[in-house]
Amino acid sequence: MKATASPTQDDGQQRRLVWSDEFDELDLNKWNRLILPAYRFNNERQSYTDSNKNSFIRNGKLVIKAQHEGSGYTSARLTTKNKAEWTYGRFEARAKLPIGEGSGTWPAIWMLPTDNAYGGWPNSGEIDIMEHVACKPTEVHATVHTGAYNHMIGTQRGAKKTLADVTDFHVYAVEWTADKVEGFVDDIKYFTFRRDGTSDSAKWPFKKDFHLILNVAVGGDWGGYCLNGKAPNLGSAGKEMVVDWVRVYEPLDDSSTGVDGSCEDAWDTVATDSAGSYTCGDRIEWLTTTDGGSFSLDEAKKRVASEFPSKCGACGRTCEDVWDHLATDSAGTFSCGSRIEWLTTADGGSLTLDDAKTRVATEFPGVCKPCDE
Repeated sequence: MKATASPTQDDGQQRRLVWSDEFDELDLNKWNRLILPAYRFNNERQSYTDSNKNSFIRNGKLVIKAQHEGSGYTSARLTTKNKAEWTYGRFEARAKLPIGEGSGTWPAIWMLPTDNAYGGWPNSGEIDIMEHVACKPTEVHATVHTGAYNHMIGTQRGAKKTLADVTDFHVYAVEWTADKVEGFVDDIKYFTFRRDGTSDSAKWPFKKDFHLILNVAVGGDWGGYCLNGKAPNLGSAGKEMVVDWVRVYEPLDDSSTGVDGSCEDAWDTVATDSAGSYTCGDRIEWLTTTDGGSFSLDEAKKRVASEFPSKCGACGRTCEDVWDHLATDSAGTFSCGSRIEWLTTADGGSLTLDDAKTRVATEFPGVCKPCDE
């Protein structure tokens, strides 16, 4: 699901706002309130409910409240699954977190794949925008999990950031592109996980739609590790994560579609229309068959790119489209086209036009890759 593009964000990169919730109300067209039993995940002690006691709006902000009820604990877990999901973008939430010695709270703002294309967790990936445990009250974490890198085998990739007071509002964010995931607090980057050119889904499953999740867990393997077997103490008032807003941005262009802006990885990206769901690559290949219309490969790529620009747009991008896009290295900044033209001169090495295009696509794959296709 994509919202209509509206305001842009400019912190050196132009983006458009494609989805947001400012929490004027608890909009169940945007969020699911899950009902799940205690101990379902990570030995966490809370059950998740759809009760207004556990998730509600107060003063224009979402409150997720964990509390002691009867002999157990209740809380809320909200997701956008099947209501809003994205491949790539910047995901931000302004929130303040609960603390309390002995509380065992474990609030999280995170993402999971909507379809487990590479198998169950962790094979299809997880992106943690923010996790916090009361056992370490000043630390927040950004993390990714994959089949090769996950906490079950102690290989997860992540970083932590120390904050003076997590009970103050902070903006937690992840920037997810075709070749890296970066974590931020208040626009300060503290975590980077790079694809490093791999096509192995065990190391990089982050090329499918993911949805957002907001929750507060109680106890469990991480949230309760410092309790030494004692029951979490949430106090009579319970513990709250308060979320001011959640916003999702996408680039103003489609340079984040596919690996380094190319058709290669967009090939496996799932596109959906009234006829069903299929990958960009499957659709392209079908169009080259008799049943699909016997298009040439180039024609099929352009057609699919026009049908699904946000998913398959890279397959229709040509060198002409990126000719004026700027690339930067230690020598300076120049457009793909000017670099290509320079390489065909005597000073540049007298390369043929095709060789110059290939060279520039290799030098600047994130910007000039279509020149080699």
